[in-house]
Parts: sequence; structure tokens; C-alpha cells
Amino acid sequence: MFRYQPEACDLSELSGRDELRDHICKKQLVVSHGLAENVPKPGKDCYQGMCWCLHDMADCSHNAGRLQFVPVLPPIIKNLNFAFNNLTHLPSDFFSNVTQLSSINLTGNGLYSIDQHALRGLRNLTNITLDNNNLDFYSVRPVLNVSSLVQLWMSKNYNLTYIPDNIFLEFSLPHLRDLVISGINLRVFNMSVFKPLKKLFFLDVGNNKVQSIVVDSLPSLNILLLSSNNIKDNFIQTCSNTNESLYPMLRYLSLKNNKIYSLDRDVCLPNVEHLDLERNQLRFLSTGGFLSLRKLRVLILSGLRLKEIQPQAFASNSLETVYMSSSEIDFSSNSISAQMFDQCPKLSFLLLNYNDFSKVNDTKFQNLFQRIPMLTTVYLGYLKIKTITSDTFKGLSHVKVLNLYSNAIEDLPDGVFDHLVNLTILRVDDNRLSEIRETTFSVNTRQRLRLLDLSGNPYACTCSLRWFRSWLMDESEKFINFPTGYVCAPFSSSSSKQVGTTAVMADIREAGKYSKQLSEFPKPKSQPSSRHFQKVFHQQPLVSTNTEISVSGSQGKVFLPPVHSSVYLSDFFLSDQSCLLSQSTSLLTAVLAAVLVLFMLTFLVLYKYRWHIRLALYEAFRGNPQRRRQQPEREYEYDVFVSYANEDVDWVRQELIPTLEGRHGLRLCIHQRDFPVGGNIIDNISTCVHASKRVLFVLSPHFARSRWCQFELVFCQNYVMERDDVIVLTLLAPISGRDMTDAISAMFKTTTYLAWGEEDDARKAFWGRLVLAFHDIVPRQAA
Repeated sequence: MFRYQPEACDLSELSGRDELRDHICKKQLVVSHGLAENVPKPGKDCYQGMCWCLHDMADCSHNAGRLQFVPVLPPIIKNLNFAFNNLTHLPSDFFSNVTQLSSINLTGNGLYSIDQHALRGLRNLTNITLDNNNLDFYSVRPVLNVSSLVQLWMSKNYNLTYIPDNIFLEFSLPHLRDLVISGINLRVFNMSVFKPLKKLFFLDVGNNKVQSIVVDSLPSLNILLLSSNNIKDNFIQTCSNTNESLYPMLRYLSLKNNKIYSLDRDVCLPNVEHLDLERNQLRFLSTGGFLSLRKLRVLILSGLRLKEIQPQAFASNSLETVYMSSSEIDFSSNSISAQMFDQCPKLSFLLLNYNDFSKVNDTKFQNLFQRIPMLTTVYLGYLKIKTITSDTFKGLSHVKVLNLYSNAIEDLPDGVFDHLVNLTILRVDDNRLSEIRETTFSVNTRQRLRLLDLSGNPYACTCSLRWFRSWLMDESEKFINFPTGYVCAPFSSSSSKQVGTTAVMADIREAGKYSKQLSEFPKPKSQPSSRHFQKVFHQQPLVSTNTEISVSGSQGKVFLPPVHSSVYLSDFFLSDQSCLLSQSTSLLTAVLAAVLVLFMLTFLVLYKYRWHIRLALYEAFRGNPQRRRQQPEREYEYDVFVSYANEDVDWVRQELIPTLEGRHGLRLCIHQRDFPVGGNIIDNISTCVHASKRVLFVLSPHFARSRWCQFELVFCQNYVMERDDVIVLTLLAPISGRDMTDAISAMFKTTTYLAWGEEDDARKAFWGRLVLAFHDIVPRQAA
């Protein structure tokens, strides 16, 4: 059983064909049978149930201190896993029973010391792993004395905080190629220490606390891992005083998870093919920033929070792969150039997941990608894309793999992928698609696609989805996550889109068939995409409903079993007859809905302007105003028409009538007393106004809120314009701004009003001025 070292082999984003990735991961495969505790070990028992042998490997790990020596093992054994055995000290001649070993794993034993003769007799030993122990450089001297070593791993030995300057002069290790000293709390990385290692190929100093680097030439070094340290400010120094490369053979450099904020233009790395700058503090990429790396193939810039990217920032004749995910870049920003990938003739793989494309229009989208002539694989997941058009992907003719998963796309326009003439793999899973039409993918596009993932979308299982369901069933091997990833969107039992209700009504025999399908429908082991539906619809996780559908027909009533909310598209069924009926019903419903909306709009308009319409109709039917002006003077039935709100009737009865009628002899028209019974209100108002010499308005907040009072006011304003009469205004109480209408406001601006007051002086003044306003109609005897 093999184990990856996760700290140094966290290269999941790298291409599977990447040679350097393969080398790094292979170098970190620890030969260990059953390294994890309680995991069955392969092979056969070769020592009392504590050692298991398979081929040339023996696993004697996880014995909880029961095994404190190495037993005699078959001579074929070359690789020994003796990890996690609570072995704090390695005594003399510890491996005397297995001197044929070439590889030893002593991980996690809590080792503090090693006897100087512990490894005696191991003439073929090339690889030793001492990870997760308590050793310092004095303790490992017996190990460093093994001149045949090729690989030495000492990660997570927290006592190795300091590397003696001359340690590799004292122990030359002429064959050592791979050295791992990650996770040892190292603060100063002195490259001069490693200069005596003439064949050093792979060096892992990651997961330390390195702040200071003392540079020196390491001419044989091919792979350098400095990830997860505390390297600040500028890029590490790579040029000598004579402008020569300090690392002329370096091909792989990882500076992941440091605090670098600037890329030095003077970079002397002529052979670097892979550069990892993930999770640093870079905020700016300048034009031609990577041109000096003439063999650069893979560039990782994920998690950088970039704020500005200049045109041709990635210009390179060798660059093939770019990772720029999880950077929260707003690609619609003017500071993010659409020409950043110009002059990248070999760029074929681009990963931009977890950024922001929500405001990117077609023009910028096309400018970003059309200038990459060899682009074949694009990852555009988690970009907040909501809309794509039929022109979005124009110019991406070389793309073979397109990933649009986990966005917010609600619709795929017809023929949107037809421009991608080389497209063979497409993912649009976990979006918000409710349907796939036959016209979405042309025949040529459907034939061209080898793998297609449209799972995790909230499909509306209606008649319009029947074609897509047929395609799924006919070419199921083409669809990723089929059938469990393709389900009908959650719906309530009363929803108009409920699966099968229309179909059942249309055809009782189809209902029986559908009932059988539902009864045979297996309960899913899991609910794929339910969390996605929950996010889209803001609902609880999908659960079964207990709704029964009853259908009456010529053959009686059929009760369908409870319908599961998550119905697989593979089990979804609607008959031709029911869909034809559904289309007719939909058309009729649409027409009726349009008529209803038009009726409601007309009603609302008429209701809002009903008083104006009534007045206009009345004016139209009562004759020409000019002709009415020419009518001879006639006798009036009333002296004053009083317009007031019902809420103010007490004031009218107790104050106004006793004064004007009782003391001054005026004849008042009071609508509650003088309107003819059974007559039309509008006709009554018109008749009484025309039968009165003057009009008195008793204004108050109640008056302002009364629709009838407003009608009387507007009517009288028009009437006064015909007769040149004078309206008399009284104000019982102030009217607030929110109650003030245009008609009242206009009246206040053009007519003087009398304000009522409760004080005696105010009352006397009010009545005096009011009688004066009616002086020409007050009977002489009363005056």
C-alpha cells in the first residue's frame, strides 16, 4: 500500500500528463503496507500477525510497542515499513536480520536517538523515511553516515530547527538526490549548506517558517519546494553577481502560500517549466512579466486577489497551462485587460474557477479567449455567470473541453455551442436550467459531443422536456451522472407543473401506466443536487410528499400513489395525447389571462379617474356653457349651497344654520335636509348648485378626505367659471399636507378664506366677515 505525503504533493490542479508532477508525487510515495491503523494489510503473515509480506515489501507497522525489533524476514524483502511502533530509540545492529533492505520507513515512532551502529550492515540502503519523530541533527548523524543514501525524508521533526553549516561537508552523501526537511520550524534557509550535495535533484523546504534566504548556487537542483513559509516582499534571488543563473537546471519551483507581492524582472531561471505562486500577495501583473521564463509551461496564480492585469501579462512562447482560480477577480473591471492572454501561441489549458464574470459582456468575453489560438480546455466554473448568448462562444473554435458548472445560467440559447466545432466534452451541471430544447444542440453538435454533464439543474418536468428525456434515454452513456443527477425540480402537489396530473386527465390508460411506473420507482439512495435545488428555490431539502392524485374517467377513479418530490427524468412520462391537450389548454389560458389583465387595467383606470369621468359626462350632456350664460335671470330657490363633510354636520347644525338662517334669514341648501329623496346624487348636486346664488365650502381634514366633497369642489369650480360667481371658503381646521388635494390647493391660492376659531373674538370676526360676504343676498329686514 502506498501513501502520499500530502504537504508536498498537493498538486491536484496539475495536468495528468505533467512530467514534473509525476516525478514529485512518485518521490513522495512511501512504501508502507497498511500505514493507517486498523486497515487490513495485504499479503501474508510473515511474523506472528505483526508483519505482512507482499512481493518485496514487508509491513510491520502499527504494533503499539509490541514489536521492538526487526524479525527475520524472507530474503526477497527489500522494502520495510516499521512505522508507528513506539520505538523511541534505535539500538545497535537493529536491522541485522534484514541486511538486504534498500528502503526503510520509520515514520511516527517518536524516535529521539539512533545508535551509531543501528544501520550497520545495510550496504544496499538507498531510501530512509524519518518523518514525524523527535530527532535533531546530532541524532541523525548515524543516518547521514550511510553514504549510499539516495532519498532522505525527515519532515516534521520539530527539533531540526537549525541545519549546521558544515553538516554535508562532514557527511558528503555523494549519491543523495532527494531531501525532504519540510515542517521542521526552519527560519533561515541557507543554500550554501546544501552545496556539497553534488547530485541534489529534489529539495523540499516547505511548511517551515523561513523568512530569510541565503542564496548560493545549486547547479544540479531540478525541483525546489518552498511553499507555506514566510517569504516576504520580492521574488527570491535567482541571478548571481555576474547575471548567471544560480539554479541553471531548476525546472519546478513552488513558492505557494508565502507573502510575495512583487515579481522581479531580473529572473534567471532558464529551464523553469513549472512555477507555483498560489496564495501570495501579488495584486498586479504587468505586461510581459513572465517573458524571461523562456521554458515556462505551467503557471499557478490561484488565490492572489489580483486587482490589475495589464495587456499581454501572460505573453510567452512556451506557456501551456494557467491556473487563476479563487482570486475573486472581477473580469468586467477596466483594470483587468481583455488582452491579458495575447501573445500566448501555445496556451491550451486555462482554469478560471471562483472568480466573477457576472458583468462580463460578449465583447470582453470574446476578446479574452479569441486571441488564444491553441486553447483546448477551459474551466469557467463558479463564475456567477447568469446569461450567455448565441454569440458568447464565437471564435473558440479550438476548444475541446468546456466547463461551465456551478454558475447561475437559466437558459441555453439555440445553437449556442454550434460555433465550437471541436467541442467533445461539455459540463453545464449545477446551474438553473429548467429545460433543454431540441434546438439547443444542433444534430452535428450532439454527434460531436462524447461526454456531457447537464445534471444538478432544476428541470421543469413538462411537455417541453420530453425531447430531452428521450435524448437522455437514447444516449445515456454520454451523460455524466445519469440517471441520479437528472431530477425534476421540487414542486408542490398543487403546482400546475406537477408531473402527470394533466396526462392522467387526458388518458385513463396512460394514468394506469404512470401509476405502475411510480409504484415501481425505487427510493433513491441519495439525493444528488438537492442542496443545489435548495439554494435555487430557497426550500428545505427534498422529501417525499404524501399527495395522492385522483382521476375520474369512464373506467372509474384511479388513485396514484404518493409522488416523490425528486423524480428522476428517466422515470418521468407524459403521453402525446396529454401534451396535445396541454398545448390547447395553455393557449386558451394565455388568451383568457390576457383578456383578464386588459379588463383589470381598464377597471383600475376607470376607478382612479371616476370622478373626472362623471363630471366630464355630466358636462357633455347638460348643454353648451355659452348658451347657458345667455339664459335670462331667473329666481333662485336657495341663497347658499353648503358643501361639507358628513363628519362636520354637527358644526353645520349647531353653528351655521342658526346664524345664517335663524338670525340673517338666508335660505341654505343642506344636502342631508334638502336633497330630493331617491334622486341621483350627481343630479342632486347639479340641481341644487344651479338653484343657489352662492356656494359655501366648509373646509376641514374630513372634507379633504371625502371623494364626494372633492367632486362638489371640482364641479363648483367649473360652474363658477361659467357664472362669474364668487365661492366663499371657510376653514374649520387646518388641512395637513398629505390630505391637501390639487383642487383645494388651487382654491386657497386664488380665494380668500375665513378661518373658524373657538375664542369669542374669533367667532365674532368670523360671522361678521361671513355675513359681509353675503351682503348682497342677505334680506334687508334681517340686515
